[in-house]
Amino acid sequence: MSVTATADHLRTAAQRHQIVIRSDAILSSAAADAMQELVEAINASGAKALSTILKSGAISGERLRLHLSLSDLAKLLNLPAQELVKNLYNIDVPFAVRRRGVEMKLVAGETTPAPDATLIRALRNAHDWVAQMKTGTSIKQIASTTTISESYITRIVPMAFLSPRIQQAILSGSQPAELTLETIARCKLPMDWQAQERLFGFSPNT
Repeated sequence: MSVTATADHLRTAAQRHQIVIRSDAILSSAAADAMQELVEAINASGAKALSTILKSGAISGERLRLHLSLSDLAKLLNLPAQELVKNLYNIDVPFAVRRRGVEMKLVAGETTPAPDATLIRALRNAHDWVAQMKTGTSIKQIASTTTISESYITRIVPMAFLSPRIQQAILSGSQPAELTLETIARCKLPMDWQAQERLFGFSPNT
């Protein structure tokens, strides 16, 4: 229960690049990679790995509240504690007991989707960069004026050609969990909108 809630919380933070305070793409990417490794360790070792960072926990009403040790978490991520965002080490998720036949199942999590600021910023940048390219500005010129690498710009520009349904989901925060900046940047984006939606886990339109 606590293991799953913690792993889900930290995985979401890694996917959304909500780990460090500074707006530094290199630092944010490194922190996300380190967090993913920590999540894998928690999933593999369970309570043993969780015990190294869990400070306290309690169930109140229908909420599970966990508090992680900021210093221990920072140490595992190889980051200064003051660099971490404050809500990273506080977990507050729904908690319920559900009956499944004769068994009782404890369920923690199922948080409501929220807009991903990093994903939204990337989408807006993609549209801005495409608009500049249409006027004859090269990727090299954009990189020189934004201090962003050409390779990153090349990977993000295709976001401007995502289907309207996907773009709206990003803006509203209702995108599937598998739709992250990393998956978009690393995949070869099909131009067919329905193919894009299948790729990123959207249910077929009825």
